[in-house]
Amino acid sequence: MENYTVNQFKPDTRFEGVLLVRRAEGRTDKNNRFYVDMDLADRTGEINCKMWPGREEASVPRSGTAIWLRGLVTEYNRRLQLKVESWEPAENRGQVDMTLLAPVAPRSAEDMLAEIRETVAGFRSESLRKLTEEMLRMAGDRLAYFPAAQRIHHAEKAGLLHHTTDMLRLARGAADTYPWLNRELLLAGVIVHDLGKIDELASDENGNVSDYTRDGQLTGHLVRGAMNLRLAAEKT
Repeated sequence: MENYTVNQFKPDTRFEGVLLVRRAEGRTDKNNRFYVDMDLADRTGEINCKMWPGREEASVPRSGTAIWLRGLVTEYNRRLQLKVESWEPAENRGQVDMTLLAPVAPRSAEDMLAEIRETVAGFRSESLRKLTEEMLRMAGDRLAYFPAAQRIHHAEKAGLLHHTTDMLRLARGAADTYPWLNRELLLAGVIVHDLGKIDELASDENGNVSDYTRDGQLTGHLVRGAMNLRLAAEKT
C-alpha cells in the first residue's frame, strides 16, 4: 500500500500508517450507538476521522499520541473524512518520528528566543526592560514549544515564538518608517501581547493543543495577559 501524507489524501484511497491524535472523543449518534470522533494529523495537514462502531470508551485514543491506523478516505459534505477501520498505539509497531507528525516552526526555538532576548536587552528604558524580562520569566520554559493557537494561526511547536518574532520584524519596519513612534514601547508590546496564551491553552511539548484550559475559557489570553502584566509590574 502506498504511503500518503494528509495533504495528498483523495476520496476512495486507502491509508495505512501513523498519524498524530490532535483530538479524540467518544460520542453517540441519534440511535445511541457509540462511535469515535477524531482529528488526526501529520505535519502536512489535518483530517477529521470517524470510527464505526466504537464498541467501548477504551477505543478512544489519547490526544497528543501517535497511532497506527488503517482506513478509507471518503468525502462528507464536500470535505474529506477518514473512516478508521482499526487502530493501535504507534509504539506497538516501532519507534515514532514525531517530527513527521507535529508541525514545527521553521526557525529553532533557541534562535527565536535569542532574538527576543537581544531585543529586550537593547531597551534604553530600564523599567520597560525589567517589565518585559519579568513577563518572559513568568512564561518560563513552555515558551520554547508553545503554539500560538489550537488551529490555523501558527498551530505548531514553537508557534508562539514564530508569531512573535515575525511580528517583531514587522514592528521594526514600522518604527523605521514612522520615527515618531515609541520604538521600545512598540517592540515590548509585540513581545508580551500573546504571552497569556500559555495560560489559555493546554499544550503538550509537541505543540499539540488538546483543549482550552479553565483559565482560557473563563478569562482568555487578552485579559490574562493584562493581569500578568500587572503582576510583573508589582515585582519590578
